[in-house]
Amino acid sequence: MSMHHQPSKSNSISTAEHLAVVLEAAVCSAKGTPRSFDVVCDCRGFQLSKNLDPRPAVSAMEMLKHAYRGRMRRAFLVGAPAAFGGFWKLLKGLLPKPTQEARIVSSMVWVTRRLRRAANCRDRKRAMEPSSTFCSTQCSSQPPSPERQRSHCQPQSEDGDSCAICQSALGKRHLNPRHHCRLCCRPVCASCSPCRVPVSGHKGVQRSCLQCAATASRASAMTQQLSFLSRQLSDLAGRPTADVAPVTLEDALSSLEAAVEPLRKLRVQHKITERRCHEAEDQLHNLRTEFNRNRDCEQDPRLITPGPPPPGHGPEDETDCWICHARLGKRFLNPRHHCRACGRLVCGQCSPSRILMDGRTTLQRACAQCTRSVQEVPNATRRLQVLAAGLSVLLGARSNPATSAAGLCSRLATLGTLEGAIRECEVGLALLKEAETCFVVLSRFCRLADDKIQFIALKEAGDVLQGSCGHAAAHVVTTLLASDQDSTSWRFPSELAD
Repeated sequence: MSMHHQPSKSNSISTAEHLAVVLEAAVCSAKGTPRSFDVVCDCRGFQLSKNLDPRPAVSAMEMLKHAYRGRMRRAFLVGAPAAFGGFWKLLKGLLPKPTQEARIVSSMVWVTRRLRRAANCRDRKRAMEPSSTFCSTQCSSQPPSPERQRSHCQPQSEDGDSCAICQSALGKRHLNPRHHCRLCCRPVCASCSPCRVPVSGHKGVQRSCLQCAATASRASAMTQQLSFLSRQLSDLAGRPTADVAPVTLEDALSSLEAAVEPLRKLRVQHKITERRCHEAEDQLHNLRTEFNRNRDCEQDPRLITPGPPPPGHGPEDETDCWICHARLGKRFLNPRHHCRACGRLVCGQCSPSRILMDGRTTLQRACAQCTRSVQEVPNATRRLQVLAAGLSVLLGARSNPATSAAGLCSRLATLGTLEGAIRECEVGLALLKEAETCFVVLSRFCRLADDKIQFIALKEAGDVLQGSCGHAAAHVVTTLLASDQDSTSWRFPSELAD
């Protein structure tokens, strides 16, 4: 990994430098997870030279030493030259002693079969276990089943000695009955849970606390904010935006998640650009002046989030329920009502819920469509936390716990509101826009050989470079392969100038 010619031009990328970038990105992505890895280095095609620079390989091994010690299960070196003996000893020393397996082989087919057999053995062991642990970094987009909700609420009923909202004592001896919110399953008192909303899997309306039911009146504004964020992320990635705006909170979350995926390549691009800028540190004075001028020129008006429209009643000439289209009025024996959240005309059957809105002291009528988004709030908050953490990782969050993905998730968990998660995503979008401007200026200065580098997003492991870099006079083909415990493998091949 450390064998390469001295670069003849300032904009050439060496093999060792590229592998160091790959390892650094993988280490930063896997620092906070308890995963273990199999490492395969495909060295077929290496062309050795007399001028050797061991510094990139030494820095890469230092990263492996601090991040991967005790977590690397197997290491294979395919088609390695004899000069790779020193690196192989360092890599072999990082493997745990009980499960150490390090081999130098000549066929990539044998390595693939070996990893596949190991993955099948792990699957059989996992199937024999009575229970499995949840280790995914992304929350499921499907809401939990009613049986799972009821089983989740039952253990908490024994330990809920105080109300989760007002902290008052609960129980018969305190003359304060204990209730449970059917959405968040927290123990609450009767005064903190006066709302009734429909919940999937239950007949009729169910008890809901004030915090969960308050989201129904702001669901329309939140959907608009999430739709605006997804359009901004799509424009930032150069992708066409949808002509039809999402109607529900679930659709807005799905569009926002789909818009985040293409932006993962910015992290690796920023790493390569940062490495090149360190080599040209003496010439950055003029660049800083230009960058400060571009940053302070003008703000993007698209980052201003439009406020929600004020709720009001529908036209007076409307006579039908907007949900079931039933005729309303005294002569039809069907009283006319108004949803206090969206202001539309509804019948009594389509508006069974009562929620407490901002600025009101009594419970207000809400239609079934507005209160349907209430049960999506806990899952939507978790998904937005993952999105905000992903934006933080894209911006290069490293060892600082205040800006790392784990620190961000813990900070969002303390807030516990959907508005707080949306604000974190809006802040991440603004910083990502500034990072894109910085990258454009830096790439113009560093003269990247190929701006159209293809990238791949790794499942639960961040982003690592994949593609072709630079114009090669003599090509050197290298591959780094890593596989997790779920037998999912990722390859990062490249063609680099020797």
